[in-house]
Amino acid sequence: VNRLDVEGGVAIGSAYSGTDAAPGNGLIVQGNVGIGTNAPSPSGNLTVEGQASKFIVFDLPGGSGLVLAGGWSSTTLSPQVRFSGAAPGWIDIGQDAAGNFVIEGNDTPRLTVMNAGNVGVGVSTPVNRLDVEGAMTIGATYSGTNTAPTNGLLVQGNTGIGTTSPGTRLEVDGAVTFTPVGVVTSTNYALNVGDRSYIRTITPFGGTTITSISNGLKVGQYLIIENQGGYLLTINDGAANLNIAGNALLYADDTITLIWTGSKWLELSRSDN
Repeated sequence: VNRLDVEGGVAIGSAYSGTDAAPGNGLIVQGNVGIGTNAPSPSGNLTVEGQASKFIVFDLPGGSGLVLAGGWSSTTLSPQVRFSGAAPGWIDIGQDAAGNFVIEGNDTPRLTVMNAGNVGVGVSTPVNRLDVEGAMTIGATYSGTNTAPTNGLLVQGNTGIGTTSPGTRLEVDGAVTFTPVGVVTSTNYALNVGDRSYIRTITPFGGTTITSISNGLKVGQYLIIENQGGYLLTINDGAANLNIAGNALLYADDTITLIWTGSKWLELSRSDN
């Protein structure tokens, strides 16, 4: 019913025909094959072209296996191999327009390795050796199990900053800085701590009395309160969530340091400057 119908196997090529048996009802071809093109790549064994795309299969010299090269002839796309199964979506592996190695999901970059060596996870143009867009977890039992804070980091083992041999959960070789937050107080003021560890109060004329301090976020949170104003800052002892060594009378540049125990702020020290 076609221009040529063959019942059985077919062999094409001067060395194949009359010598090698094709698979049952199958085909063996000695030379290159073009599908959708009359000029298959001379360096490839199979070239498939269609809808402005190209796919070439190469021999792998000196070994077993194949080199697969998928290419888009469009000027806006680059050589990539697309994997698309029954489930919605697809995965592309290859190069981007700049020649960097990429893995894309539904045309969205998931992993980028720049020619210069920078690696991006969820980032198409990493500017550091490793850029991660989102959260990250490190550790044998943490990874794949625990969800890190948004844009944050979970580390199972010891962490060293400025040192290659940390002996504790966190070891820092260098200074540690708390960024102060300035708060303009009123005569009677409820201090909201939140995610802060260093609060500088600016007291008004007549001074300020701290009527309450909000609870800490987690056990072990440090809090330094410094009176940067020119008038007296008073923190009265006796609040349900405050345990200090008597009322704190903080004049200009005086400080008090507290730690959250889970139920109250406990005084560690105070300075009279």
